[in-house]
This record gives sequence, C-alpha cells and structure tokens, in this order.
Amino acid sequence: MKKNFITSIICILMVSVFMVGCAHQEVIELKIGDYVQFGKYNDTPILWRVINIDTDGNPLLFSDRIISLKAFDAAGNYHSNDCRIGCGSNYWKNSNIRQWLNSDKKANTINWIQNPPTKENMFTGYSPYADEKGFLADGNFTENERNSINPIMHKSLLDNIDKDKKDGGESILTLASDIEEIVQNYDNAYYEMVEDKVFLLSLKELHDYVWENKNILRKEYYIGKPTKEAVDHSPEKNINLDCTHNWSNWLRTPAMTPSGPSFVRMVKSNGSIFDYFACFGGRGGVRPALFLNSSSIIFKSGSGVESDPYIVEGVPHNKKNNNFLIVNV
Repeated sequence: MKKNFITSIICILMVSVFMVGCAHQEVIELKIGDYVQFGKYNDTPILWRVINIDTDGNPLLFSDRIISLKAFDAAGNYHSNDCRIGCGSNYWKNSNIRQWLNSDKKANTINWIQNPPTKENMFTGYSPYADEKGFLADGNFTENERNSINPIMHKSLLDNIDKDKKDGGESILTLASDIEEIVQNYDNAYYEMVEDKVFLLSLKELHDYVWENKNILRKEYYIGKPTKEAVDHSPEKNINLDCTHNWSNWLRTPAMTPSGPSFVRMVKSNGSIFDYFACFGGRGGVRPALFLNSSSIIFKSGSGVESDPYIVEGVPHNKKNNNFLIVNV
C-alpha cells in the first residue's frame, strides 16, 4: 500500500513538471523585434532578433550582430571563369560560406565541394576557415537545436553567367545602392530554388523584413555591428573594427554585370548597398539567418528584450524534421 502511494506521488509530480513546462511554452508568442538566444559561436551564446513570422507561426531569426569575418567564396581553379578563378564566385549554391553555415562537421572534416577557403585561396590570406568546424557542429549547436531549425526552400538570384541554372526569371537584377531601391526588378530577376537551414539574407529579405520593420527594429538595424568575439578573431586591423562601429556584411545576392561574376552584394558600414569580390575575407561580415520550427522549441527563460532574451532549446526528435517552407523572395 505504501509503495503504491509513493508511486502515485511520483507520477503526480512528473505530470506537474511536464504541465508547467508545456504551459511555459504555450504562453510565449514570439513577435517581430523579440530577442532570442539560440546556439553558440566562439563559445559565446548567439543573440538573434525575430524579423518575420511565417503563416505557420515559425519565426525567422536574424543574427543581432556580425558573428565572424569570412570570405563568401574562395578563389581557385575549380572555377572555369577567369574572374572567379582569381576572385571567387558569387554563386550562392556552391559558395563556401553556404556550405560552412549549413555544415555540422567537425574541424578538418568538411568535404568542400569546390576550392576550399584556405589561406592560399583568400585575398591577402585573410580569415581562412577551411579547417574550422561547421557552423552547426557540436559545441555550437546541440542535436536537438539543429533539429529545431526549419529547412527552407527559397529563391536565390543568379548572375547572368549562371542563368542556365535558372528556375525562373527574365532578366538580371538592376543594381541600386539605396536600401529603399534595391528590389526594383527583384521579382523578375533570374533565380533558382535552393534548400538551406542557415543562410545569408537576400536583398529582398533585408528590405522587406528588416528595413520595412525599421520602426520596430531601429532605422539602422539593417547595418551590422560585429561582436567582440568577431573582432578578437579577425586578422583585420582597422580603427573602425570594434563593437561600437558598423561593419560591412555579406548578403547572398550576386551583383550582376558590369561588376562581374565574382562580386556579391553587401551592406556597407555607411548603410549603402555595394559590391565586393567573393574571396575577400577581411571585409566580409557574416550575419546569418534561420527559421525555427515553432513546434520544436522550448523557452527556458527570458522576456524577449535585449537584456533578457528568450533562451531557446530544442526538443528531442525521433526522426529528421522534413517540414519545408516555401518563401517567395
């Protein structure tokens, strides 16, 4: 009798703990502008900002700051175009930065699909990352956290040289330097559909989700500032490279002719949108984005403000999450 009583008490306590956890998860509804802590990089928790919520309630997180300075893509003979051989490629799908952002491999084990981002393949040797572990690797993200990231199938624009790979579009993108004008003919530009878990923002995502939400996020929020760790780990020596100054960061959109097939669109420190060649690692800030699966996260604590962000952890999955999003941007 006594044994049954103790067993009943334990069961009641377990149910109570479970209900409290579920209730805590249910009462939080993320909104644009909320701060979220999720994963780590350089042994430091990553702070994100919610910049969009899709129709299924899944939040799009955008790194609050530039987390690293890296080249978009390496130079080398894998490329067939002379410009790309010397300066890297602006083709997102095969880029080193895309492969690194989506990799969960250990250090020195990433099987690079093209020229590896070694010192020899970087302009002036800045910021090689060929031997670094993948962004999603253990130590940065747990398996449960990785399972909580929603894969997305989305548009990635193409340079004129790559238009044979297109899934749609009728022309090259019109270049503009003003944040308000960067999507002039975006919807008609050459593109292909690419699947990512982690990605850099496109011009349209930057415009529609960050710039257009400036009243919530802040007018200059689309311009990145580096973390202390990004500054400490960078070989770039510049008086303006510190946590208080804006710094340039990559987008995933290529810069079309006449720049050439090595040039990628970037957000410059002064807020203008400009182009830089892909293998320059010392100047290119990395400010990633990802979608969380709202049904696969638990909020451990926090109130959603910068000083007290929601702290998120993933929940165990028995199988891989195959819920793909389609985003028409």
